[in-house]
Amino acid sequence: MLSKKAKSFKPHILPVTLKWRRRWSRKKRKLFLLGSCVLFLFVCYVVVGRRWSSFTLQESTIVRDNGELDNNWTFVDSSKSFDVADSEAQGSSLLYLILSGHKTIESRGPAVWNTWASVLHPKNVLFFTEKVDGISDKVDIPSKGLLVANQRLPSAPIVVVRPADLNREKNIDFFNAWSHLVRLRVACDRLLQNETSDREHEWIVLVDDDTFLFHDRLEEYLKNFDGYRQMIYMGFAEYVRIDNGDSGPLSELLRDVHVKGGNEWCTLHGESGHGNGTFKMCKDVFCRNCPWIPQGGFIVLSRRLVEHLRPHLEECEVATKDVCTSCGSQRLYFCIQRFASESIFHPLSDSDRSPWWRNRRSGDGRPISFHGFDQQVVGNFTIVPFVFERLWNLVQRAKSLHKIVTYEDVANDLGCNGEGFWSRLGNVDDAGICQLSDDSIQMSPSSEELLMSYMKYATPLRPQLGNAQVSSSWSIVESSSQANHIPSETIPFSHIYVLNRNSCSERWQLMQEKAASFHFPLTRFPATDFSEFTLDNPPVSISHAKVAGFSSSVTTGQVACTYSHMRIWNDILKHQYPVVLILEDDVFFTKEGIERLPSIMKAVEMGSKVHQKPWHWIFFRRHALGNIQLEKVWYLEDNSTDSNAITIACSSWGTSAYALSLQGAQFLIEHIQEYIMPLDVQIAQLQEDLGEEFVTLSACKNGPYYTAPCPETVEEFTDEEKGTCSYSASQMGDSRKITES
Repeated sequence: MLSKKAKSFKPHILPVTLKWRRRWSRKKRKLFLLGSCVLFLFVCYVVVGRRWSSFTLQESTIVRDNGELDNNWTFVDSSKSFDVADSEAQGSSLLYLILSGHKTIESRGPAVWNTWASVLHPKNVLFFTEKVDGISDKVDIPSKGLLVANQRLPSAPIVVVRPADLNREKNIDFFNAWSHLVRLRVACDRLLQNETSDREHEWIVLVDDDTFLFHDRLEEYLKNFDGYRQMIYMGFAEYVRIDNGDSGPLSELLRDVHVKGGNEWCTLHGESGHGNGTFKMCKDVFCRNCPWIPQGGFIVLSRRLVEHLRPHLEECEVATKDVCTSCGSQRLYFCIQRFASESIFHPLSDSDRSPWWRNRRSGDGRPISFHGFDQQVVGNFTIVPFVFERLWNLVQRAKSLHKIVTYEDVANDLGCNGEGFWSRLGNVDDAGICQLSDDSIQMSPSSEELLMSYMKYATPLRPQLGNAQVSSSWSIVESSSQANHIPSETIPFSHIYVLNRNSCSERWQLMQEKAASFHFPLTRFPATDFSEFTLDNPPVSISHAKVAGFSSSVTTGQVACTYSHMRIWNDILKHQYPVVLILEDDVFFTKEGIERLPSIMKAVEMGSKVHQKPWHWIFFRRHALGNIQLEKVWYLEDNSTDSNAITIACSSWGTSAYALSLQGAQFLIEHIQEYIMPLDVQIAQLQEDLGEEFVTLSACKNGPYYTAPCPETVEEFTDEEKGTCSYSASQMGDSRKITES
């Protein structure tokens, strides 16, 4: 048996903790424990910090989505500073691919670039368009696209793209039909394949240029997912239509899924009973059992999904070429279902397919996007720049207060013009009230009223100017042919016709010279010549209605003139041109007239909204038969006086310079089907007979010092300028009297 002394010896076999307790004081032990805890926590933070951050973010997002915060703004976590610009400077994992066709890139493009995209690094944004001025459609565009620059979008990367197989693409003139798949293909080949592992984009976002994106909200939401490993796509969730124009295997597959789910049968084009009312047509039926299709002006795809699809994108472009002209998202959807059916779709509930005023909501929820601002806009105008600036000012104001925009903020700003608090009135979608700062209540504007108020600030749609500069790393062949679309922001027409006879080439040359100085592109329309027929075999039937003071005789020149204009009206209908300008080859606009064109056309379209009816005809040159100072105002031009208001025209003669809407062309085709009297007289007679049913307007100044026929707007060429064709063709050719009908 050991003694007490022996038992207390042998420190080498005692537990370490006992040694430590014997040798260290209580104070030292506490300090050691504290240091160990700190070290342990630090290691945990380093190892699992990112996972922990993701978890806390997800939890906080759920709280916000449930609307448990009852203040007007959603506050950012106060434990860390929030600066969008700073976060973007460090690089973003999102790549934004913006669709902006040549008709809108000059107006909507800057609206995007100067608002929500202004804080993005240029390496994270690509604008896509199908053509720009100065680059011919015949130029061979590389498979990775042609990089160009534009003065209105300084430093913005713009890529001109084409389908993979240009000859097999049926909807080549409809960029939104094929842009989705092409954008993914070009982005993969131009950017994604060349990225280093430490600077890879995790998400690819397809955005339309009429979509306002709250990208900070989107980027925060995407942190809940792994775009490098998961095949995911997101967007506004909709049922997919069964027949999207192809009536082929894709439609048959969707119909099979639809019918097997217990839904009604529908017919495809070419099948028995199609269109006779026995069954619904598949173009009117949506598949309730099929996977959702992403819509809403923007679609998000994970990098993993895009890389998986890349080997199949060219095949997808060809396989889906028969779908409708506005089915770009459907083509992407079909490609995903065919080659990545195991991918997962996540609906974005805060992604709005329409503007706020079309789907009104309030509350603490945070919007991700609004889309389709121009859906109800008539004519060649856009309200995107104005509305984008409103929303961006809201974002900037919230940022300055270290807050985040909510639906309530949008409702107060758009629904009450920032002067009160908006709330819904009962269950009526379009009705609301505004509680003002003095506690008074007033009705909120309806959707139509809001749209009309925004149209005061509408911008003409401007096809791209001829200022595209090609990057030094690219070379192109300059086009030798003149483009038929309008390149100048001062000319808001979809097409300009010039009636010119083959025998009067001097006049056509003079028209081109006049137009060149104003960048005014013209389309020559060969007029029917009085020498091409006789009155025994006219191209249009001839009858006569007696008009006081007018001869009952007719010439082949008068018939040829009427028939030439009738051919133009049919051409407008054939090509569905919204607004056209028609000039005879002996007149051209003055400098003042050209400068007024944007405000004239803007006032005309605004007047249509105020009067709630379409316009048909605009006189730019006329001989008024009534007192022009008594004409009623249709709408005032910007910064105008009564002397240059757009007026409802009294009966007038004049077909040498006029504008037509698509509705106007249809109206004239229905009411003028034969030669009755000279065309300008027949137009005046229609005004008399049909009154307000035939909406004719005048852009001539109506002050007491302005006389017909609008010399301040359009001027006639001199006989010397007309050369050998100085005569009036309408008075030429055979002549005879016709009996009264």
